[in-house]
Amino acid sequence: MIRPGDTLDSVFRRLQLSVEDLAVVRGLPGVRQSLDLLRPGDVITLTHLNGELKSLTRRVSETETLNVQRDPGGRFAAQIVENDLDVRVAPVHGTITSSLFRTINDVGASDSVALQLAEVFRYDIDFAQELQPGDSFTLVLEKVWRDGEFLRDGDILAAEFVNAGKAY
Repeated sequence: MIRPGDTLDSVFRRLQLSVEDLAVVRGLPGVRQSLDLLRPGDVITLTHLNGELKSLTRRVSETETLNVQRDPGGRFAAQIVENDLDVRVAPVHGTITSSLFRTINDVGASDSVALQLAEVFRYDIDFAQELQPGDSFTLVLEKVWRDGEFLRDGDILAAEFVNAGKAY
């Protein structure tokens, strides 16, 4: 896992891996931009034997993974693998108790869903002034998964909001 202040060079040196291997890998077409921007918490999987890099894997986006492999002849090859997303549709229902954000979170959705919902009804409901306990909403919401792991909430596909007894 990448720590604050880490560079690939410092990671390779800390793990006593060949920095020459790193230079060769970074020189492969399309690899440098996938490796150079590191953030604390990023995960790069390295396999090695006696200081010689055998493979490197890094997720570069929600849908792409960089895979670098050393072949038996000692040459490196890189490819970007597309990771399919599984978008599932889920009903979500909630009744306001204190705030829209709290209720959205209580029903298992993220703050981005609350912002989307407020945007959908921005011309009908003043969520800062008119929201009251007992108001309710029902949504059809996309949930985005990858390899069996929940990633994030997606778009609201349909929504109903009941405010002060009036359905929108």
